[in-house]
Amino acid sequence: EKDKPVLVISADTVVESPAGDVLEKPSNKQHATSMMQQLSGEWHAVHTGVCLMLQSSSGNMIETTFSTTTKVRFAQLSPEVIDAYTDTVEPYDKAGGYGIQTAGLGGSLVEEISGCYFNVVGFPIRSFVQ
Repeated sequence: EKDKPVLVISADTVVESPAGDVLEKPSNKQHATSMMQQLSGEWHAVHTGVCLMLQSSSGNMIETTFSTTTKVRFAQLSPEVIDAYTDTVEPYDKAGGYGIQTAGLGGSLVEEISGCYFNVVGFPIRSFVQ
């Protein structure tokens, strides 16, 4: 309805390798393998940027942005584990080539996290409600 405020929420997540490179979604098996090799046994950062835009009933736009970073450490991955993982469909639609929320696949690669688990999943819900 015309007089109701409109809220738009957007977010995007990227993985920063230990060397400082941005790891988006891998494009093929070779790319996914390279990402897993970079992350194996190492700490890396997961960054999510969030933007909220509210159009008030008077038509004014209010914008708020924030970002959240979580540190993640992968287990040491053998070439066989990397090969088996990159043979699945899992790495190809996720920033950094893994999803922590997938039990038995991407989640099994993670040894430890420091910060917001939900940020690694893709939306930092705790930061959002604050």
